[in-house]
Amino acid sequence: MNHNCEDTEALISGYLDGELTQGDRQRVEVIMEDCQNCAKTFEQMKKLRGEISGIEYEHMSEAERLKAAKDPVAETGASLGQILVIGGFILFYGSCIYLALKEMLASPDTPILIKIGLPAIFLGFGVLLTSVIIDRIRASKTDPYKDVEI
Repeated sequence: MNHNCEDTEALISGYLDGELTQGDRQRVEVIMEDCQNCAKTFEQMKKLRGEISGIEYEHMSEAERLKAAKDPVAETGASLGQILVIGGFILFYGSCIYLALKEMLASPDTPILIKIGLPAIFLGFGVLLTSVIIDRIRASKTDPYKDVEI
């Protein structure tokens, strides 16, 4: 059967996961019978899947996880990180806006509507962004889903 081994590799992964339709499963089985390369890939994936599923790892209990999250160092670091990131964004974007508007606003050839309108757009965007950030910070303190694990 003519096939591309690279394309078949994705089908083999789906075959191992049990996600293929009956037709695709049969196609993979026929390909593996005819192609030693694909059969070898199947065996390697199957072996790897078995090794990975055998790995054990420790789960933190709910109390341990909450204790780690409430750690003063972690809270301070998170707060400081947020302040630095937000401050950096304000400085960076403020500088970019200043440099973009500096020449245009100083030029006598620029129409007055653009001199008023463009800074108003940037200022409005900044106010909206600030209000969204403040709302998200307030909402995160009382978010009922923040402890939900996916």
